[in-house]
Amino acid sequence: MASKNYFTSIIFGALLIAGTAFALGFSVEKSGFSGLSLLLAVVVLIEIILFIVRQNSINRKIATFFNAIQNEDTSIKLPENIKAKSVQDILKAMNKVVDIFQKIKMESEIRQQFFSAMIEHSATGFISIDEHGDFEIINEAARKLLGVAYTSNMERLQKESPQLYKTLINLKYGEVKSCRVEVDGLSTIIQVSSSGLGFKDKKLTLVSLQDIKKEIEAHELESWQKLIRILNHEIMNSIAPITSVSKSLITIFKKNDKAVEISELDEKKICDTINGLEVIESMSLGLSNFVEQYRKLSKIPEPIIKEINCKQWCDKLVTISNEYTELNHAILETKIQEGCSSLSGDENLLTQVLINLIKNAAEAPIEGGQKIIGLEFMNSSTNRTIIKVSNNGEKIPEEIIDQIFVPFFTTKENGAGIGLFLSRQIINLHQGTISVISDKVNGTIFSVEI
Repeated sequence: MASKNYFTSIIFGALLIAGTAFALGFSVEKSGFSGLSLLLAVVVLIEIILFIVRQNSINRKIATFFNAIQNEDTSIKLPENIKAKSVQDILKAMNKVVDIFQKIKMESEIRQQFFSAMIEHSATGFISIDEHGDFEIINEAARKLLGVAYTSNMERLQKESPQLYKTLINLKYGEVKSCRVEVDGLSTIIQVSSSGLGFKDKKLTLVSLQDIKKEIEAHELESWQKLIRILNHEIMNSIAPITSVSKSLITIFKKNDKAVEISELDEKKICDTINGLEVIESMSLGLSNFVEQYRKLSKIPEPIIKEINCKQWCDKLVTISNEYTELNHAILETKIQEGCSSLSGDENLLTQVLINLIKNAAEAPIEGGQKIIGLEFMNSSTNRTIIKVSNNGEKIPEEIIDQIFVPFFTTKENGAGIGLFLSRQIINLHQGTISVISDKVNGTIFSVEI
């Protein structure tokens, strides 16, 4: 409406000047340069000057308005006490726009203060780093984790926390790594992750830091408790029969704290002694084998990382696992996602992991029907490789699924209980993860991400 009135006023002013100029021309043609002609000429000149002055005044106000908007200056207030109604409407409309921008700016500042306060008081440390390595944001939690009152850039971080600096330099977007740092003379473990962020023509790296030492210690304590329970169970299963048989044999050869005479030994006692010694030998061998399995847990070699062709490796895994699939009447189906051509890792160690998973899948119980094992290679959203080994067997009970990676835990009669634990250790050495889900509909799926 304001623009329409303003446009009308411009048309009116232009028509007024044109009308006066026409009257001037008509007067000159009829009467020559008379007094009337001179008066009309003065009127035309005044009208033109007033029109130009008025338009310049409005243009200056409009320019002031746009400069203020461009500079985000919402304190500007254009005068509205103008006699011309059309100009007054324009100025009122511009003031309303300024008021709207002022409201938006205030709301934006309030949100910014809220998010700044939220980030500052967050238990997770946050650092935003620009392209030059300068810190745009570093909150209180991050400063505490770094053990510094103020850190402004990566160069200073390198001096104050070289281990964290090294981790950040080598960290890719979407990756999660951990490193050990010293805070106030005490050692702790920080989990670091990063992501990219574009803001006002800037490329920022947003880094989150979390102290995970307590969580790791809690998990380690829980794992050790589980391990101790299993060790106690396995060792006692071997020692208890040895102790019992030993006591029985002692009663054969010793009475009243004295050794019996050879003449008192008959054929039955000799047979009992032989049977007892065989039991002791068998249980001792079992205990020795258990200890040997335990020693294997500390002998995992460091992986030799090389490029692995997924297709060739998959064919090799099929060939190696034929023994287990044929023995258990299972069918192994393979699938390689388009674009998943290679991965980096130690082929020998990873083959050990995959064959163990395929063997477990082949041996998994199934309630009738054909046993199907799936081996699938795919790319993750973070440009890593996911390998899935699935089977359509029975669901793993919920009460034991959290224990299957614990060393020496097994549900198999002749199992050692170290296969999945060794598999997790090997995947950890590759900076990867191994997880399992199991239900009645989809069966059991082990996922390895490296």
